[in-house]
Amino acid sequence: MSTYNNYGGFTDQTGYGNYNNSSAGGFTDGPTSSQQQRHTQTQTVTPMTIKSLNAATQPAQDSAFEFEGIELFYVSFIGVIRDIDTSNASSTSYKVEDGTDAISFRQWNDSNDDFESDNQDEPLKMGEYVRVVATLREFNNKKQLQTQSVHRIKDFNEVPYHFLSAIKVYSDHTTGGGAKKQLDSQSLFVGDDSGPAASSGAKSGSMVDRLFDFINENSRSLPEGVPIQLIAQDLNISLDDVQKYINILSDDGRIYASNDDDMYLTV
Repeated sequence: MSTYNNYGGFTDQTGYGNYNNSSAGGFTDGPTSSQQQRHTQTQTVTPMTIKSLNAATQPAQDSAFEFEGIELFYVSFIGVIRDIDTSNASSTSYKVEDGTDAISFRQWNDSNDDFESDNQDEPLKMGEYVRVVATLREFNNKKQLQTQSVHRIKDFNEVPYHFLSAIKVYSDHTTGGGAKKQLDSQSLFVGDDSGPAASSGAKSGSMVDRLFDFINENSRSLPEGVPIQLIAQDLNISLDDVQKYINILSDDGRIYASNDDDMYLTV
């Protein structure tokens, strides 16, 4: 299996063990001052879907972009290359999509020390998956991506991992669970009962209802479907139990399988 590249100066603050030492996330367990918190946030990467990235807004001039109240400094996204524009002699523009939306970014042809890439020996091609780390900037009243690094995806496991990371960050932020979780270096997600579904107040309902609520809450963040592995981790139940409750909800016509039999959406 290929290992993933670390991005210099970025730390993992998501509250779960990082995969092959790749950095992600954008939340901390509470520094001693707002200045320290600001410094920590600006050194972290928030994993996002492209749809969420395109929906980010800037609440005030010169302020950080935000999505659903999440401040965005460094962001990461993964996508498959759908278009390559080499008409500019100084840069190459790429259009990528991840199943939720599409976005374009520019890679300068003259490499420098501030830009990280492992693609110099072999140019990126149409149909290849890439992971991009960038900052959002406003220029001439338009949202711009300032690319920090571009890495070709060599291990496809990084693609679902990225989407699960994006869900985890969003769920922790919207349910207030990010500051309460303990790190579990052996797992992608925390395996206690303080997960997003539990902390959202669904604990009092039946397990079938809790599972339905969890899928419903996360469908917007992952429109291609909520994986059963994520459901099992956050509800702290086995995959067999998840499948049992999935079958009940499917028979009732409340959920359906998306493109993958292991991923579900609410009706």
